[in-house]
Amino acid sequence: MLHSQQTSQPYISRSIIETNDYWVMKTFCVDGLGIALLPDFFVQPEIRHGSLIPVLQDWKPEMQRIFCAYHRQRYGSKKLKSFIDLVTQSIVDIPTFNNYVASSATVLPKAPSE
Repeated sequence: MLHSQQTSQPYISRSIIETNDYWVMKTFCVDGLGIALLPDFFVQPEIRHGSLIPVLQDWKPEMQRIFCAYHRQRYGSKKLKSFIDLVTQSIVDIPTFNNYVASSATVLPKAPSE
């Protein structure tokens, strides 16, 4: 489902290219081979660079929860607690991780300002 502030719509992908790797999909998009539903934090460097242009900016996919499954008796483990803390902090810091800018031989022209 895609959500905007006013409504929700089912999202049905009708793509020729399929991959479970965001990096591959982003590279295809940067090379001008189509559009993709990618996380905002993952494409921000390319949007700032101009090698990607946002489409349907007001529509977002459903938020997903992340779960950490473990045996109840192991929660006392320092390693497990440290891992959970690391994952939690990494989610908070996710926008700072992606500094690589994918670029193509062709840089898209900037849209004229109105």
